Amino acid sequence: TAADPGRSFAFETADSGMRWRYELEPDGDGTVVTESREPFKGRSLLARVFTAVALGGGDRHEDELRAGMRSTLERLRAVAEAR
Repeated sequence: TAADPGRSFAFETADSGMRWRYELEPDGDGTVVTESREPFKGRSLLARVFTAVALGGGDRHEDELRAGMRSTLERLRAVAEAR
C-alpha cells in the first residue's frame, strides 16, 4: 500500500484488516527497523469470535503478534548482517 525505497513500506492483510508498516532509519553503519501494525478496517464478527475462542482472547493474541513481530525483525537482521 506504500513504498518509499530505503525508508518505508507497508501492506494490508484483507482477512485481518491490518496494515503492517516497516520504517527504516539510518543509524551509523546500520539501520533501525521499526515494525508496526494498525487496523485499516473494522474486524468482522467472525474474526472477533475466532480471536476470542481459538486464540485465547485479545491479550493472548497481542502477545502472539508481538512474538511474531520480534521473530520477523530478528530474521530481517540476520539477512541484513549476512551480506
